Amino acid sequence: MATRPDATIARTTEDLFQSLADGSIDFGVTSIDDWPLHLPYGIALAAVCERQDPLDVLLTHPPLTQATLPAGARVCVNGSARAAQLRRYRPDLIVVSPGHAVLEHPADAVVFPARALGRIDPREWNVGRLEPEILLPPPLQGIFVVAMRESERATLQSMRAALHEPGVGAAAAAEAGFRSALAAGPSATLAALATWSDESRGGGWMDLAVRILTPDGTQMLEGVTSERVESEQHGRDLGAALALDLVGQGALDLLDLSAEAES
Repeated sequence: MATRPDATIARTTEDLFQSLADGSIDFGVTSIDDWPLHLPYGIALAAVCERQDPLDVLLTHPPLTQATLPAGARVCVNGSARAAQLRRYRPDLIVVSPGHAVLEHPADAVVFPARALGRIDPREWNVGRLEPEILLPPPLQGIFVVAMRESERATLQSMRAALHEPGVGAAAAAEAGFRSALAAGPSATLAALATWSDESRGGGWMDLAVRILTPDGTQMLEGVTSERVESEQHGRDLGAALALDLVGQGALDLLDLSAEAES
């Protein structure tokens, strides 16, 4: 079960799927932050791996926090859900996206995934953790999976037995179920985080928190639920039920506003 000599790291999920389909690689490990709602024909998830830190941090220099940043400070944020939540929490800040504008006018702070802190020089930046009460992460952040061709059944089963984390799989299913029930793509202004308050091998209590916002952060729907979850399907059902509850409160109207802002 080895990759072929010419296998490369896929830059996007589309690259990964294509490389699997044409036989360029035998399996691939990828983040599922931008995972599609449906897998291509013939592609399967062999395993959901141990979750890395799903939260974000605030990088500043000199040391500041999200509460002590001065009014008008420029904060570089990647992703619509992070930007909307920061605008809601601190409407006096200037939220900018990564790009040339940041190079021309350096940001005072950067919102950065905690799982990627290994790339940061700690001598140059002060690192402050952003708790989910302030910035709930986008669905599936920090979750990595092993993808394979569905036809490789024996190898797929052995990979799953060796690497699959059932608790992370159920959490991923809950967050994905929330997004799927809304038929929302990766760019939608959604946030979701499933955590375990009491996890055991046979199941446990899962806490699921979700948010739907308008891009400017002025409108937000929030849902929180806790339930004993015994399987990945149960987790998916929990996420879908919470999504439908928010639909009854006007979630689709907020998603329509997000789509209009993108267009």
